[in-house]
Amino acid sequence: MRLFLFYILTFILFCATIFPFWNIGWWWVRFFDFPRLQIFFLNLILIAALISGSVLKFGSINSWILLAGFILSLGLDIFRIYPYAISRKKESATYKNEKAIGKLSILTCNILLTNKEHSKIFNLIEEKDPDLVLLLETDKIWVSASKVLEKKYPHHILLPQENGYGKVFFSKFPLKNTRIEHLVDKTVPSIFTDIIINDEAQVHFIGLHPRPPRPNEGPSDQRDSELMLVAEYIKNRKDQTILVAGDLNDVAWSHTTRLFRRISGTLDPRVGRGMFNTFHANSMLFRFPLDHFFHSKQMMISEILRLEHVGSDHFPLWAKFHILAKPSKKHKPEDKQSSDHQEMKDLQDRGKDLVSPDSHKDEPLDP
Repeated sequence: MRLFLFYILTFILFCATIFPFWNIGWWWVRFFDFPRLQIFFLNLILIAALISGSVLKFGSINSWILLAGFILSLGLDIFRIYPYAISRKKESATYKNEKAIGKLSILTCNILLTNKEHSKIFNLIEEKDPDLVLLLETDKIWVSASKVLEKKYPHHILLPQENGYGKVFFSKFPLKNTRIEHLVDKTVPSIFTDIIINDEAQVHFIGLHPRPPRPNEGPSDQRDSELMLVAEYIKNRKDQTILVAGDLNDVAWSHTTRLFRRISGTLDPRVGRGMFNTFHANSMLFRFPLDHFFHSKQMMISEILRLEHVGSDHFPLWAKFHILAKPSKKHKPEDKQSSDHQEMKDLQDRGKDLVSPDSHKDEPLDP
């Protein structure tokens, strides 16, 4: 019986490892993108159990077959998560002595719609004193509470919603050309705005929080389509300094997020620095990197931190960036693949099929 259970567990673990490589949006397939680190350690435990002979005699044909399966699974896990090891070369180069024309710091947090501990996040904002603040899942109560920030942050965008997709954005710097886009779903807004740092430096900011793949939300097609629309939008603005922030409801190492980076040409400051797992804040065993910053090559990062618990199921994420007059050659972006463009179009089309007849969308993003 013990051997039978071991085989069943091995089969489940192997399926969990290979499912994410299946290019399909079903939520139960995309779910396995998330626990890569947990699956990695389960593979190590089962390998140890196999080699120790505690389940079956090691050296038999069956044991070698199982070991080969475990090693393959382990290799696939490493392929996904190794870029986020601190031993890996950084994709987003660290700012040192380069000539900068401006700088900014930003704090983002999914504050959890049902979280009533408003003072925790506001006290943290007071302590860290970021130039920009992006809060997600804000309803009318949260927007009302956030008025305490308006004195320090005179420029703001307030989008209260009761469905978990509200947003507020606060800035010490002036904003212009602000647009609220409903890229795929009429109930999921995204923020597009220009931040005027000074006479020389301007940053185009994009704040996102697409729908996740889960039973009550549906497949990942809406999320993936939204990310691909934004990726193409950024791709066609290579001369702009761009910063993307938000809860993408996708892990940093997923195929979709990596495709987003390759298409857009943006950089992930996590690569080579660590995972900075922001969700789930109330569980040490099940944590994933869901909240993100991506930036163009005209920016360099000097610091990124996961901050303290604020009563939400997400930890806040904080970073400090420096703005350069021209793109830095020190960055090491992921190499583009020949299939990227076609895959981007396919994912964009999947999102179109999900829009209901009465859906409202703003003017489409400029090509």
